[in-house]
Amino acid sequence: MERFRHPGSARPREQHPASLPKKCLHVKESLPPQKIFARRLSPWLLLFLSGEVMRSNAIEFLNSRQLRKDVKPLAFKPGDTVRVLWRIKEGEKERTQAFEGVVICKTRGSLSATFTVRKVSYGVGVERIFPLHSPRYESIQVLSRGAVRRSRLYYLRKLSGKAARIEALDEMGSKKAAAAENKA
Repeated sequence: MERFRHPGSARPREQHPASLPKKCLHVKESLPPQKIFARRLSPWLLLFLSGEVMRSNAIEFLNSRQLRKDVKPLAFKPGDTVRVLWRIKEGEKERTQAFEGVVICKTRGSLSATFTVRKVSYGVGVERIFPLHSPRYESIQVLSRGAVRRSRLYYLRKLSGKAARIEALDEMGSKKAAAAENKA
């Protein structure tokens, strides 16, 4: 029989414990009984006993405690013009800075949800990604609703001037009433 060395093992393959039958398992007597017992169990049962299955529930519990309660996921959508009041720490002082622009995308996820706001400042497009559940912002104010039919507005990056405008909706959700108000 050819002697094959198993990767990561100094023993030949025929002597490796994983290749031996369960009855002939050579276990050092210095191992605690839990380790001896664990070698005979299935991998899924080992995960359950080690707490990996319980750990995912614990992670979900910890994530739910860090979610902001004042954030409503449907409060704004892509195309809306928003003002984000973000807290900035400069040295020992802390101040609030407003970032106002159009929401061009929102990403899902419980704790990892983000939204991207784009504005044009002195002829240069500026985009900023904000975590939705961050404790660093004070509020998100929706200034106007936009009439868009996409969830990702990356095409606005190529447009400039009047072409980059988004048609506004009124409170009832219709475009015509908002356009009539703008003309008057």
